[in-house]
Amino acid sequence: MARSKGEPQARTRLVENLTRFMGADAARAAIQRVEIVVGGITDPASLEDRRLDAVTHILHLAADTSFRAQEHCQLVNVEGTRALAARARRMPHLHRFLYGGTAMICGRNPPPVVQESDAPADATQHLVPYNHQGRFPCSPARDG
Repeated sequence: MARSKGEPQARTRLVENLTRFMGADAARAAIQRVEIVVGGITDPASLEDRRLDAVTHILHLAADTSFRAQEHCQLVNVEGTRALAARARRMPHLHRFLYGGTAMICGRNPPPVVQESDAPADATQHLVPYNHQGRFPCSPARDG
């Protein structure tokens, strides 16, 4: 599943991101072996796409990396993740659900804008409230 205006744009974006890790030719070949569902975790219709029933592995990396936009951060990072997890429970062939939070890329002192192409700097400190004790910086702390 990828956010975009359409499948061609999503495919291009995915190839660009994969190229960073495996080279352009390998990325183009790899992307031909997947089916792209255009949508997002905050769009209930996207999550009901029947193609998701065939999914065997989820690598969940969707997030709002602007912790200042608290309402949208809550919607995407918390509620969207919960919606995806709820949908995943109904995927009959799912073997693995792996979640990578934005705190792992942002660290304690993120740049003003975090790009998809950013990678953690060697000095990045990953001990942030987002991953600490199940609390999110964009939502009020809850007991329990």
